[in-house]
Amino acid sequence: TLILGINQSSDADLTSCLDHSEHSDDHDHLNAESSIIRIEGNIARKELEIVLAELVSSYQVLRLKGRCWLPGKKLPLQLQMVGSRLNSWFEMVPSSAWCPEENGLEIVLISLGNNAHEAIETSIKEICT
Repeated sequence: TLILGINQSSDADLTSCLDHSEHSDDHDHLNAESSIIRIEGNIARKELEIVLAELVSSYQVLRLKGRCWLPGKKLPLQLQMVGSRLNSWFEMVPSSAWCPEENGLEIVLISLGNNAHEAIETSIKEICT
């Protein structure tokens, strides 16, 4: 409910899902996908925020984090998303981190939706100049 913004339909005791002491094989796991997206090009911050907000709910993105190197900025914009909540700030990058030649984006996402990686990458490329 908190992450995806979906209303819980039952009054089930969710704490029982966390008790693995007696029935360790008597449960299911979410089928989550993890992906890395790297794009080089100029990206406008406002357009990126709009695209990400629209796509996270459509593709059930649980978590997204990464960096966006924006035109005219010396430091990359750090991105953190949980569900539809986006936080961002400018911060230095470790020397071992991937960096585009000029401007671009690198994000890691975890989603429940199939093909989230492709849809998000395509949508971001559409706003690149």
